[in-house]
Amino acid sequence: MIQLLTSELLHKICAMKQTDVVINLIDYGEFTADDKSRINRHLSAKTEVDKVSCDCLSKFHICNC
Repeated sequence: MIQLLTSELLHKICAMKQTDVVINLIDYGEFTADDKSRINRHLSAKTEVDKVSCDCLSKFHICNC
């Protein structure tokens, strides 16, 4: 259920704004040391991209950026 909700939420947000969602979740969440280690492992394993492009037009047919 969490994967479905996350996927639906991120699909409704421009790719350029998705980092803000993750930061807000971190700011509002409470985490144990193990939770933080797990988050850091996932973040470290994530492949970086040079640039995140706006995808508003393909999702919403209007750009809000």
